[in-house]
Amino acid sequence: MTVFGIVILLWLYLLYVLKRTKLNAFFFIVGSIGLFLIILTFKDFFIQSSIKSVLYTMKSLSFFFKGYSISMSRDFVSFYDSKVKITYEYTGVIEIISLESLLCFFPIYTVLEKIIIGFYSCILIFIATILRLLLIIYLSRYLSEIITQLIICRLLFYVFIVVVFYEVFTRPQIIRWH
Repeated sequence: MTVFGIVILLWLYLLYVLKRTKLNAFFFIVGSIGLFLIILTFKDFFIQSSIKSVLYTMKSLSFFFKGYSISMSRDFVSFYDSKVKITYEYTGVIEIISLESLLCFFPIYTVLEKIIIGFYSCILIFIATILRLLLIIYLSRYLSEIITQLIICRLLFYVFIVVVFYEVFTRPQIIRWH
């Protein structure tokens, strides 16, 4: 058995002990952080598959830019002379992993609600990622790449992510436990 397997077994045992002793806050914290770290070890697979799906979606959405030249390679999207390298930052993988790991141990929802909310939240984050990349590509033609990527698109993306996290975690708590 590898070290990774032993760590997972210890994590599961700790979750079992925390659940039996009814330490719900610690169960949520240890469970969410542990699941996040476990999924993060497999992030290369998720990043590669999400980059491919982002690039494929960008290619299929290129009809929005009919008079413009969009070319795509393995990890790059080019728009005239600007070139955007698609890394883990532009795929939304970290946001999706953190949302799903928190949602798995969130005590308000039932299992079916967690599955449905997790699915729709992933779709929303993926759409936000696509819109962010389209905005970066379009605005980088008119503004500098640093202003476009660091200020405008990142700010809009993270405002959207905060809204999604609010709708998934905070609002239901206010409604159900008020």
